[in-house]
Amino acid sequence: MTGVGFLGAGVIFVRRGSVSGLTTAASVWLTAAVGMACGAGLPALAVMATGCHLLTVTILAKLGRRMQSEPGSTTLIMRYTAGEGALPLALGLAAEHGATATVLGAKTVHEDGARTTVRAVVQLEASPQVVSNLVEEMTDIASVQSLRVLTEEERPG
Repeated sequence: MTGVGFLGAGVIFVRRGSVSGLTTAASVWLTAAVGMACGAGLPALAVMATGCHLLTVTILAKLGRRMQSEPGSTTLIMRYTAGEGALPLALGLAAEHGATATVLGAKTVHEDGARTTVRAVVQLEASPQVVSNLVEEMTDIASVQSLRVLTEEERPG
């Protein structure tokens, strides 16, 4: 069981406040339990456990998609190094994901010789899942220094 726990833990990732892989980790545990049920001569229990798992995962996935499918408005504060194409790249990523991105404003916040840091306020119209994926991809842009999602209280206007 310790080995199964390590396998399950190996598929769970936490990245920038987002946890992924929990369903896969649970499936690893279930697979081990089904295997033990078969090995113990309880195939009916193995079939029932597999059926319950598949039913639960299917229903919860549909319910999750339905809950997250409604687009909402999310405001981001993005700090990036000017002149390296970060903002056009971020807006292009939004378009690829089917999100509407609007730059509400941008201003220079720091100049250090050859480097200029810009702070942009970007509004995204997309489902929470799309926004989560976009934030993850936008933070991977090399010239993006920071990216922050504003809460309802912090939003302008």
